Amino acid sequence: MINHNEIKKTSDYVGYLNVVLFVPEDLMLIKGSPKLRRKLIDMELSKISPIYMYDFNKYQRLLKERNKYLKLLNEKHLKADDYLEVLSEQMAALQVRLLKKRIEFVELLNTIATKMYDYISLHQETLTIQYKTYYKDMSYESILKDYQKNYQKDIVFKQTTHGIHKDDLTMCLNDQDALTYASQGQQRSIVLSIKIALLELIKKEIGEYPVLLLDDVLSELDDIRKTKLLNLIDGKVQTFLTSTNIDGIHHQVIDKAKKITIEKGNVKGESYGRK
Repeated sequence: MINHNEIKKTSDYVGYLNVVLFVPEDLMLIKGSPKLRRKLIDMELSKISPIYMYDFNKYQRLLKERNKYLKLLNEKHLKADDYLEVLSEQMAALQVRLLKKRIEFVELLNTIATKMYDYISLHQETLTIQYKTYYKDMSYESILKDYQKNYQKDIVFKQTTHGIHKDDLTMCLNDQDALTYASQGQQRSIVLSIKIALLELIKKEIGEYPVLLLDDVLSELDDIRKTKLLNLIDGKVQTFLTSTNIDGIHHQVIDKAKKITIEKGNVKGESYGRK
């Protein structure tokens, strides 16, 4: 049963997380492990759905408990029992809801990010983002049956071998895997498109834009991508931008911004406009 007081607390907490962060290390969304891409989905979904956050946190607790119990069964050379069945039933029910939310989220993200990439790349390639899951049949009965089929395997490996904690995102350019075939510049454009798409997605879901944090990102982008990024946020999104130098960045977003100079951890001055 859902504890609505807990969801209310979660909802209040989500309000403080309404931020999209863009950092140079975000290229690892493409080059890094599936865990990073799952984290992106879970973090961003939790900002717009307190029920998703509640279900996901509960799934994580059950997964930890199930893995702990599998290890115990392994060490004591025991077979699956009623308690493992109960844990599996609860996790299967949660996975149905979580999978539905994740797939809906990624479909919407893909719709928006595809348009953003088309703009950023000057209409040269097509971006496709898809959710990749082990399950073909995502019904409760099918997921539970899969758990039951793999009880012995899970005990041997001392962990839950199937589930949403193993899922991933695929990103393709013109139907080619971006990890393998996309250049460094194309990968930057993909990440940039995803981050801007997240701004629009959150706005669509909750009615207002999140705050955008750009941590020394513009120095990592070429002139075309800098201009495209600043065009997309101009006049729409409250943005905090950090940079060691803005002399080479020419855009009205920068020209109109309030600038705070920090040196050795101390504020040295504030100004408006370019000097």
